[in-house]
Amino acid sequence: MTASVQDDIFDVLDAVADDESLPIKGDSRDAVRVAINLARRKHGGRVSSGDLREFYPPWIVDKQIGPTLRRLKLRGWLIEISHNARYGSRRNGDKLAPVYRVDRPIPAGAVNPGRTRRPKAVKP
Repeated sequence: MTASVQDDIFDVLDAVADDESLPIKGDSRDAVRVAINLARRKHGGRVSSGDLREFYPPWIVDKQIGPTLRRLKLRGWLIEISHNARYGSRRNGDKLAPVYRVDRPIPAGAVNPGRTRRPKAVKP
């Protein structure tokens, strides 16, 4: 993928993720970020969607979870390391889910409009 295509993808993702048509969307994105940071601490830097469920507040907008995870993955905050976890939900409980490595806490600016930042490159 060329750099210009990558930048275009980031622009589209930012436009969709920054949609503030309902105020709860931003709060839901931040709840996903908080859940990732809590699960990261609990599970030694490796998280899957099943690990995050216990940390979600009851008011979270479900439709914001997937796009927020995708955005964080594309921006380099979540590094996919395998597909060996279970989703753990009623509908998708038996499907394999990605497992991510999270090297450092994710700041609020990574998920909310006007405060987004791309992470610094991490050397392997």
